[in-house]
Amino acid sequence: MLLAGAVAWVSVPYQAGTPVSAASTLSELQDRQQELESQKAENDEKLDALKEDTEKQAEYKETLNAQIETVQQEIDSYNLEINALNDQITEKEAEIADKQASIDANYEKLKERLCALYKAGEASTLEIILNAENVSDLLRKTQIMQAVTEHDTELMNTLKTEMEEVAGQKAEIESNKAELTDSRTKLQDSQNQLTTLMEEADSLLTDLERQQKELEEENASLSEEMQQAQADLDQWYADYYASQNSGDDSNGSGGSSDGGSSSGGNTGSNEPVDGTGQFMWPVPGYYGAITQGFHSGHKGLDISGGGIYGQPIVASDSGYVVFAGFGSAANSHNRYGYCVDLDHGNGYSTMYAHCSALTVSTGSYVTKGQVIGYVGNTGQSYGAHLHFEIRHYGTPVNPSSYV
Repeated sequence: MLLAGAVAWVSVPYQAGTPVSAASTLSELQDRQQELESQKAENDEKLDALKEDTEKQAEYKETLNAQIETVQQEIDSYNLEINALNDQITEKEAEIADKQASIDANYEKLKERLCALYKAGEASTLEIILNAENVSDLLRKTQIMQAVTEHDTELMNTLKTEMEEVAGQKAEIESNKAELTDSRTKLQDSQNQLTTLMEEADSLLTDLERQQKELEEENASLSEEMQQAQADLDQWYADYYASQNSGDDSNGSGGSSDGGSSSGGNTGSNEPVDGTGQFMWPVPGYYGAITQGFHSGHKGLDISGGGIYGQPIVASDSGYVVFAGFGSAANSHNRYGYCVDLDHGNGYSTMYAHCSALTVSTGSYVTKGQVIGYVGNTGQSYGAHLHFEIRHYGTPVNPSSYV
């Protein structure tokens, strides 16, 4: 962020009559900014988790859809088989009806013949004997009567057998149909369960998407608040530096040169003056030894090289020490270890971080080139180096354009 190493005089009240007046101190503005950043980070974590849950739920829903489609295909297949069996059952029922009709018709004829024979009785037999021309004729007529009777009996038995076969086939088809119907019922139960799970998955997915949308809307609002908080901080610095410059002009102290010895602390009888606006390299002997430059994610220069640990760090320009100590979240210098902030006037300030030791204290005045500390590896640092920043009205600028 823009003010990661901002000045630590957090008790200084906000003086100018600006829209920032609701937050009367720099500390309150910084706390508000940190609170918004923490809330945004927390929301981002929740959003990541929600997005992951949403993706998993969507995949689960796709799996359920695939299972439902598979079950539906099986149900459709069973329906086709059941329909085919229904057609076969209808055919068998028609065959049975035909066989039954034939049996009934032949049975009626047989009954009629039997009834006629019964009524004729002995007379009929006697007539056959008397009317026979000879023995051969008698035998032939007797055989004919016997053959007719046997034929009727055989026909009845054949029809009965065929009907029993058709009935058996029908029973087998109905049994197969019952099995298929049972399987289809089980599949339909499974489909109903899957549909219920799908509805639950849809509901959960909708809820996750709703939560995600709410968090995204909240984050959008937080981003606007963060921009406003940053603008308030920038305004605080702008008004502060404007008031400082105004005070310097009224006191007549702003026109003298930086002068003085580079080894001095407070200038004693020499009246402190604004910086020259011309910055020098902060680690003599390591000019241009940059291991990481200025970019959007890194608001300064990292200066390092062989044997740099313990090398002296000098003030890049004259100015007041507004912070000297070990950085923490409480003093808005978290991650920087031992560090120094200098206010050079005219809207310019510098920061020197990760020092091994400091030689100045908050509130003192230093001159350009004065030793203010030694290169170290404190705070969130991964090797001895100096993290050096230049700010103009609180906004980090590329030091390479100034040194």
